[in-house]
Amino acid sequence: MRPISSALQGMWADAVGKNLADFNFRTVTKQFSNLVFKYPIRVPERFALVIRTLLTQEGICLLLDPNFKLLEVAYPYVAKRLLRDPLYCYRLPQVLMKKVPEAEKPVFDFGRLFSLLYVATAVAGRGPRALLGLVRTAFDALALTWRKPSLAMSLAQVDRLYDVCIGT
Repeated sequence: MRPISSALQGMWADAVGKNLADFNFRTVTKQFSNLVFKYPIRVPERFALVIRTLLTQEGICLLLDPNFKLLEVAYPYVAKRLLRDPLYCYRLPQVLMKKVPEAEKPVFDFGRLFSLLYVATAVAGRGPRALLGLVRTAFDALALTWRKPSLAMSLAQVDRLYDVCIGT
């Protein structure tokens, strides 16, 4: 199991380590396919179908526009679903909270928030249209903290969070 785990970590480190603007789903999928053939990994049928669908869509879009970036299209959709859809908005606080051994309850993870903001700004591009999309996402995030008071409470306790995370 350890060789598979380290191979997957290496694959994702290569993919995530690149500039997000250069992210290519086909390249990541090719590396994953090599791992599937090298190790005894069985990919669930539905997962394989989703991968094939994304590859087909990315391929068609790249034929129409060689500068097409999958993340530029996918990020606003995912952010909107996480922030607005009742089926998924409960996941965002779970993503933004982390367990710290010294704390009795999970604490807000500013690192994850900054990472999400970095991804948002990296894929949004420049110009008024991109800025409008980021503003909408920010308003959706504020609305979510209004609907989920526990998330707002975690943000309000920054001094306690700092003490727990840094240990001073």
